[in-house]
Amino acid sequence: MITEIQLKILCTEYGIDYEKLIKGNKNEIFQKGNYEEIEKIVEVCQKNGIEVTGSVFNKPAEEIEKIVGICKKNEIEITGSVFKRTAEEIERIVLVCKENGIEITGSVFLKPAEEIEKIVEVCKKNGIEVTGSVFYKSA
Repeated sequence: MITEIQLKILCTEYGIDYEKLIKGNKNEIFQKGNYEEIEKIVEVCQKNGIEVTGSVFNKPAEEIEKIVGICKKNEIEITGSVFKRTAEEIERIVLVCKENGIEITGSVFLKPAEEIEKIVEVCKKNGIEVTGSVFYKSA
């Protein structure tokens, strides 16, 4: 487990605002991460122009690399919401979106692919346009 002092040192080394980083994420970072893994996550994020925020700490560095690859391949903006899903689930979401002509934006990653399919079905039955805002609701 990483200590507060180690995290402050890491933030200083990589030019990250420590207070901004831990705001709302302190327990998550300290409980889940060891120094080496957090450093790898920071390096992956900086290499790919991803803001180092709490949501990236939900995944190990290796998974973040996979997510970045899928996002770049599909021209998806790499934002916090994509880190709510695994790389495998992102691929399924992309497939569902492409099959249904849905723009692949951050809001689609709020739901798993199976739920997106249900939402699409409900929208089609009721003549509702399938846009980003429908993904804030449940089917």
